[in-house]
Amino acid sequence: MKQAIILMATLAMSSQVLASVTKELPVVEKQAYSSVGTVYLQGEEFQKVVKDQAKSKTSADPSMKQFAFGPVELFAGDMIKGGQVSNVATLNGKFFLSLKNNADIEEIAKSHGLEIEFSKGKLAIVKAPQDMELSALLDALSSDARVSVVNLEQITNEMEPE
Repeated sequence: MKQAIILMATLAMSSQVLASVTKELPVVEKQAYSSVGTVYLQGEEFQKVVKDQAKSKTSADPSMKQFAFGPVELFAGDMIKGGQVSNVATLNGKFFLSLKNNADIEEIAKSHGLEIEFSKGKLAIVKAPQDMELSALLDALSSDARVSVVNLEQITNEMEPE
């Protein structure tokens, strides 16, 4: 009986000490996004999204009204959600190309107004100017006879700890 009382008192004191030493863990809120339109990239459906705080500016900021009412365009820095991943991805304007002939990269970049960031053999990474619409460029590169495969880079934070 005496041992049970001592054990209970020890547990009560240790739990109070542990509770006072342990800090409250911060609550990480997931960012809320709102869709501003649908866009198709190589046959896959994506939603162009904005952070909720940015969408609330649509009534005051005329640049945001184009997203709500006009055709959906994609530029470097825009965010999309959908396709095979449900994470939000940011577009940086870079394209991964697999070419049919490695000598064509200079011509391809020049004809589409792109900057070559990397080229080795039949593989290349090119970057579009900041003001170039990316979905139309993706379609143009996909239909270019000199290009075997083209992929638009999408950056996600899926490996970031929650």
